[in-house]
Amino acid sequence: MEWDWERWPTLKTFYGSRFLFKKDLLNDFSVDFKQCPTLEIVIIAADIDIADLFPNCPRNDAIIYKLAYNPQLDITQFGVDHIWSLQICGQNDEVFKMINENVKGLKELTVPQLSYLDNLVCKDDLLELHIKGILSSKLKIDGLKKLKTLKVSKLAQLDNLVGMDALLELSVTSESGRELKEYDLSNIAKRFKNLQKCDIYVGDDDDLIQPEEYAEIVQDVFENSATRVEIGFFESTLTKEPFLSCVVKKENHEENCATQ
Repeated sequence: MEWDWERWPTLKTFYGSRFLFKKDLLNDFSVDFKQCPTLEIVIIAADIDIADLFPNCPRNDAIIYKLAYNPQLDITQFGVDHIWSLQICGQNDEVFKMINENVKGLKELTVPQLSYLDNLVCKDDLLELHIKGILSSKLKIDGLKKLKTLKVSKLAQLDNLVGMDALLELSVTSESGRELKEYDLSNIAKRFKNLQKCDIYVGDDDDLIQPEEYAEIVQDVFENSATRVEIGFFESTLTKEPFLSCVVKKENHEENCATQ
């Protein structure tokens, strides 16, 4: 690859989609990032078992998905300080100890259950969090004040997370029609004042809730909100653009459900 860095006079972040399977490929790039004086961080997609960095950790309990480094510094190989994105797959004391003691620059985290967060001290600087499990919990998790993007499986899990004033994007991936109908959406509008995007996916039991009728609730809750709301039902999609009316789209047919 040949780059003309003069075309990027203010570039600060570079994201590369190249997958790294070894920890010693830092200098194996065809681009000389040091030639860009304004570049502050390079983020590279990876797929590395954390046991490759810490042999005392069992394999398959944590996977590194992204590495990041400052190209202006003289670095010979990747290390634990460069872990940007991590998925924890199993609850192992040795893995949690290693993460808490060594991983300081973590920005993106995926965990199977909400309870995993209770044992982590590195969540204070997280920008993105994905909770994949659907189990409920009575835990109250704070320390997520910098979080920008949150993906959960159930709306009810939002009640376990506090102090997320900076949140910009929210995604709910495994909601049911019954749970959506019972949840008070005004909780979202009240808690996340800076939210720009809210996506909710409803499973195949959405016959319990009619999108056209539910549009009235969405319209009422987010009428004067700058949040873009999209709710995906089994055969239709409800969309509420900021300060506009709800629209339900079904089989290429659009129906306005509220007037401006």
